[in-house]
Amino acid sequence: MAATAGAFFAAELWPERLWQALGTLADWLDGNPAIAHVGFVESYAVGPGAVQRVEDSLIAFTIFLQEGYQHQPIEHSPSHEALEAIVTCVFEIVYRELRRSEEPRISATLPALTYVSLAPFLGVGEADRFIDAQLAGDPS
Repeated sequence: MAATAGAFFAAELWPERLWQALGTLADWLDGNPAIAHVGFVESYAVGPGAVQRVEDSLIAFTIFLQEGYQHQPIEHSPSHEALEAIVTCVFEIVYRELRRSEEPRISATLPALTYVSLAPFLGVGEADRFIDAQLAGDPS
């Protein structure tokens, strides 16, 4: 969370902040596959302490989404309860990638992680345009 938070606050606009935070998380998980596997896949086998840590991380990650309410208000912003669902989707994408391969590449899921985080706030089209611009190397 420390590295992710640092990356989040280093960018200027909220979508970029989220892209940077998720990218940092993905890169960290790629560089620490054993920890990633234990944290996302085997936490229930490790015990209640590990499960609590995962649940605490889910809650902490919702902080990165809060700014979405001020970034670009849309007619039907997601409810505050929906933040937990968004974060759960992010964690599920990571979980599936870790289960899919012996050599997972969480960083390859960055567009999907970003999309499920941004689309409820920006709308589908704007989220797609933002991700396409990031992938093309155009941060605008």
